[in-house]
Order: sequence, then C-alpha cells, then structure tokens
Amino acid sequence: SGISLDEFRVLQGQDHIIVEVGADARSAQLLAHRIFLPYKLAKGLSEEEDPEAQAATAVMILQELLGSLLLGVNVLDFQEIHQRLADAMGAEELQALRAALVGELLEAAGRLMDCTSGEAMRAGIVEFGGVQEEEEEECVAPAISCQKDLEVWQNLWPQLCFPVRQGSTAKRRLFVGLSLWASTLPEAKDLIGSEFHLEHIDEAAEEARLAALAELNLEEIDQDELPEPEPHEYCPPLNSLELTCRLGHALGDKAGAGSLDDFATSIAELRQTIDAVLPLYVQNEKKLAELQSEDYQAQKKAAAAARFKEAQHDSDDESVSEDSEKEPIVLLQEEQQQSSVYFALHADADAAFEDGCYTFNETQMKQAQLLEYYEKLCKDEPLLRCIIAPLAQNDPQLQAGLQALRAKLPSSVSLVDDFCLSEPKVEEESCDEGEPAPVRRGGIGRLLDLRLTSLGLATQRIQFLKAEHGHHNLATAELGRDSVLDFGTQEEMMPVLGSLMDFALSTPDHCRRLLLPGQDCWGPTHNDSLQPLSDRMRSMLLTAYRAKKSANKRKKNKDLNKMQFCEGLRRLGYGYTDDYAELIFDFLDQSGNGSISPSELQMLELVDGAGSLEDLDRLRMWLCDWKARRAKAAAERAEKEAEAAAGGHEEEALLTARAAEAEAQKKRSPLAELWQYMDRDGSGEASFSEFRRALRKARHPAGLNPNKGPALELFMCLDIQVDGSIVEGEFYCF
Repeated sequence: SGISLDEFRVLQGQDHIIVEVGADARSAQLLAHRIFLPYKLAKGLSEEEDPEAQAATAVMILQELLGSLLLGVNVLDFQEIHQRLADAMGAEELQALRAALVGELLEAAGRLMDCTSGEAMRAGIVEFGGVQEEEEEECVAPAISCQKDLEVWQNLWPQLCFPVRQGSTAKRRLFVGLSLWASTLPEAKDLIGSEFHLEHIDEAAEEARLAALAELNLEEIDQDELPEPEPHEYCPPLNSLELTCRLGHALGDKAGAGSLDDFATSIAELRQTIDAVLPLYVQNEKKLAELQSEDYQAQKKAAAAARFKEAQHDSDDESVSEDSEKEPIVLLQEEQQQSSVYFALHADADAAFEDGCYTFNETQMKQAQLLEYYEKLCKDEPLLRCIIAPLAQNDPQLQAGLQALRAKLPSSVSLVDDFCLSEPKVEEESCDEGEPAPVRRGGIGRLLDLRLTSLGLATQRIQFLKAEHGHHNLATAELGRDSVLDFGTQEEMMPVLGSLMDFALSTPDHCRRLLLPGQDCWGPTHNDSLQPLSDRMRSMLLTAYRAKKSANKRKKNKDLNKMQFCEGLRRLGYGYTDDYAELIFDFLDQSGNGSISPSELQMLELVDGAGSLEDLDRLRMWLCDWKARRAKAAAERAEKEAEAAAGGHEEEALLTARAAEAEAQKKRSPLAELWQYMDRDGSGEASFSEFRRALRKARHPAGLNPNKGPALELFMCLDIQVDGSIVEGEFYCF
C-alpha cells in the first residue's frame, strides 16, 4: 500500500483515553485516526485506587506501550501488527483493551486505504498471503461492488443462532438457526408483531415486482416463463438483521424452557414448535426437498423421455393435457427462504469423552456408535443442519472419525470441529517446496477462537496460505468453508463484534454462523450489540446496488463482449470474422445484455448449423397434422357434451356457441395458433426460449427433446435478421 503506521500519541480525556494514530503516507506525516477508549478497559494497566490517579497512570503506561510500537509497519501487515500487540499486551487482563485497539486499527487501515475496514481486511489477506489475482476466488470472499455481485452474495450473509435448550455443560446447547431471509417468511409478521416492517433496498422496484407477479397465472405458466429476477430481489431487507433477531426471540419464547438431556427428544420438541408456528415454511421445505430429490429428478427425466418418444410416433392421443406435464413453479423468494430456519447442535463432545468412550445422557458409546447416532438424528430430523464439536479433541481417531461422519451425513448438514489452530500444522512428508500438504479436514468447518481478535484470525489464515507453498486452494480446504463464532461462551467479545465480522466477511466461507448468548442476557432490548454488523451489511448492499457495473478494472469478467469475441475468432483463424462474427455474437447473446456468458457460448456445441428447407417443410406438415388432431379432438368433445346435455335450452345454446367457436378455430391457420403460444406477452417477437416453449406446449418432438439442438436449428432458420429473436413477419414467411 505504501502507507505505514507512525508513532501513537496517548492523551487523557474527560471520559475516555484518546489515542491518536499517526501514519506515514509516502513520506507525508498525517493523523490517520483518533481512538476513544473507555477508562474501564485500561484498569489492568494501573493498580491505583483513586480514579484520577488511575487514569493518569493508565495514559502514561499506554503511551510507553504504544508510542513507537508499530512504527514503520505497513497498515495491511496484520501479521506483524498482531504479533507486536500480542507481545506488548498479552496479559489476560488486557485482552479486552487489545481487542478494542485491533478493531480501531482496522478502521484506521480502511481510512488510509480509502475503503471500508472490511475491504482493508480482504486486501491485507490477499497481499501478505501471497494470493494471485486468479486465486482470489479460493482464498477470500467474492467481491461485492456492483449489482452483478448481489446474486453471488444472496446466501452468504451471516446467520444467527439462538439457544433454546441448555445442556449439562456451558457449551452444550441446541439452537434455532435463522438466515436473514427468514425475516421475509409469511409467518414472520405475526410472530414479530406491530414492529414488523420490511425495508427493501428499492421500494419502487419491489412494488413493480409484486404487481407483475399478481398479473401472472402461476397455474398456467412454466418455470421458464417467469420474469428474470431484478437486482433488488437478491438483497435481503436492509433491516433484516433486526427482524431476524426479533423472530429468533419469538421462536425461543414459543419453544419454552427445557433441558438438553436427550438430543433426540429435545430436537423433536423443537420441531413440534416449528410445525405449529411456521406451517407454511414447513410445507415449502417439503415441497423443495421433493423437487430436489433424486427420485423426483429420475421420474422427471423418464416422463420427458416418454413424451419425446410418444411425440416421435406422431400419436393422435390428445388425452395427455398440458397441465399433467406442468412442473411446479418455484419462485426466487421460495428458494431464498429454503433452509432459512433450521436447528444447530453444539454437542461439546470433549466433556463427554473419557477412556475411549462417549457418555451422553448416561449412555456410553464408542466412536462408531456415536457416528451412527448422529446419522440417525439427521435422518429423523431434516431441519438439523449443523453439528458442532461432534467428537472430542483428545480422541485418537478424531480425524478419521470426522471424515467418516462427513461421508455418512448429507451435504446439507454442516460439520464444525471445536478446534482452533494458532499455527498451521505441516506434515513432514510434504514440507518440500512446491509440494502440497495433505488435506485432512476437507468438508469440515472451524469454530473460530474469538480471543485471537480479527487480526489474529487474519494472521492464522495468512500463515496457512503461506504454508501451502502456492497451493492456496488446499489452505482453504484445510481451514474449511463453514465458520462459527461462539459469542455464547465468549460473551466478552461482543463489544468487538464489528471487527470480527470484518474478518468473517472477508473469508471464502459458504456459511458464517453466530452463536448468540442465552435469552436471559440477550433480550430484544440488546439488539444494539449487532448494530456494527447491521451497519456493515447496509453499507455493502447499498454500495453494490448503486453501481450497475464494477468500477474495479482489475476485476475479471468471465463474459465476452463483442470486441473480445470478434478478436478471439480472428486469432483462432476464422476466415469470415468481418462478415459473420457480429451476427454470430448477436445470436449467441440470448440474454441481450451485450456479452456472452460461458453457458451461452456452449450453445455452439448443440447445433451443426441452421436447419434445412426440408426441416422447415417437415415442421409445416407437422403443424397441419397437429391442427387437424386438435380440431378432431375438439369436435369429439363437443359431440359428447351435446349428448350429455340434450334437452336443456341453455345448454343447447352454450353448445351451439362452442360449436361455432370450434368451426372458427378450424379455419384458423396453424401458424397463427402456434404464434399465439409463442408471443404470450404480445410484444410481436419471440426469443428462442419462447419458441422452444411453444413447441413443447404443442408436443413437437424438438420441443420435448431434452437436447436443445433440434429446436435451435429450426429457430436459426426462422431468425432471418439473425438478431436472436423471431418477429411475426419472419414467422409467417414459412
């Protein structure tokens, strides 16, 4: 960064100790930050009884400790800053003071780098961990600087876990876990009460979305007919953290008091509470679980193959209706709310292990029996999504047991080991330069030691990155992708939650869980303790939403723009770049956003070129036969209805009208009828997805074929202007 820390100046204020942080920015001396520390944090520095004398002594001692302690240290060299602070202020009674200083120094680094403290944390890990630009995705959290990044981050925000059952040890607890999307559940409003209000990042866009959704008939349309999500839909409500807190307390009140003597019994009791107060959520969980199951996917594939085979034989059987082929609609909000309420169990296996056996609720089990017990718990209760400290650290078979348990449990269940390394352990056989160390903990998360402070945790990660000799993906696998911050057993670290979250939001973790203190010390009036996290999230969301494109020119974009595509074809030796490259680009750009994604480019693998005139002629004849079959089926239905309703004047009039309508339909062109299927929105043009959907509705073999190639070849024939869509005039040309 070219910016280093200078001497500190400690002053005595009326209510606080004032620490002025100096910095050297390319030989320019400046005041980087001013820290205000309550006198109570410095009690460990002085034994004076008189408050004034105690304050004066604390200021003097702190000046001696900090004066030139960090002189010349790069503001992003967190490893060096952490080490010097730990050496100078390592006493236990100074832990709170050191943690507060660390958070403020991180704020100072952000100011000097003209960014947030979280961005400074991310930059420090990248720079001093030796991470190359192409490796950032594996080593740090994804960037969040524009609207495009919001989709990636929608399920990466921290989750809150509220204790509802306390076991026989301080660590052993059962939690209700909530993601921020739980605040949008239909039942949340009733549980939270009059204080419920969703603060959307773009109220006007949300109103427009709801209005458009209300106009859709979800019983008739297919999944691919839903409108594309808008950027604001990927943002949780700006006040979601506060609402999630209130929801968690409400669920805790509904669960009532109880002990955690027997895991299975307590989990069953908690499930009864969730079934009673969140019935719609439970129903949606069952629906999504069924749709995502392997059995359903196999049935879906078999049904599609059967329809395709039937269509190839030009069957006249019209008994299979469109409704019977229709799959359930899943809205984006339903996907986001999936797993937003779950259970987490801190087993505290260390306290249960003795003489090679685990004892829970007076029942002794060997490791193999305990693994089967955990497997049964997760099988019996799908909402159990996280198990912390499942095995004891002094178990000789710990690593093998963790891997065996990981293999037994579904991927939706997180395993977190109650173990924190201060330094990476490098195996002797893999110490040679360039050789990767074996990954012992793949798929296992870590419980973070909050006493290390945010800079200590950053130092730990940097050391792991350096120890792998460039194999940074292995360092990430060893550290795990699930992190847990236990504020329940380390409640004294709550005042520095903000800086700890700067670290947590900088790691490439898939899930970040906060285990909150018990209900007795974490009531609704204490939500201000989470305000630093709320402020950081609000800032990140608003900053990203306001920028449609990333301002970071170094940020890699995997999509190709038109100039890159044309230049790439030219370098590959394509001889018709000037004539056809732009036309090919426009055709491949199915989303119409001016760039080609990897999935759009892969469409080239599905086709050999535009269909022939013979293909179009077969389609034309098939449409005529399709029209004839529909007319015949409609006439037979009308005849049956007439026989059933014989004798009634009103029924006869209705049947006469239906017969006239059927006659009019018979005279209508089959092309016009298919176009009506295609142009559902009345825009006068149809995209490839709309064209394929219409063929599928009409049960044409190309539409029912799981391979998009045949339909795409027909579409290319009809897209005369080669602009990625068919207008009505082009369609009627054939």
